[in-house]
Amino acid sequence: MDVYSVYLPIDKLLDVAAPEWPVLPEGTVEELESLRGEVVALKSELEAATARTDEDLRKLLKQFTQDSRDMMGCIQQLEKENLALKTQIEQSAAA
Repeated sequence: MDVYSVYLPIDKLLDVAAPEWPVLPEGTVEELESLRGEVVALKSELEAATARTDEDLRKLLKQFTQDSRDMMGCIQQLEKENLALKTQIEQSAAA
């Protein structure tokens, strides 16, 4: 109906006989309004879900970064211990 209303003045200006607006089944307008409300609600829900997802990903990335740093510290400690053990074995073999 909105589109029909937009073209109506143009049709009058150009002296074109506009087709009659079809009769809609009863309840169609209410159903359309209900569907528009549902679309708005779904868009809002999608935005909220997307925002939560972004925050969850940030938390996950932060945790991953922290775990990686901890793991790197453990690896460095193990490398030091490994070097110390190698040195100890070499000293024992030389003695």
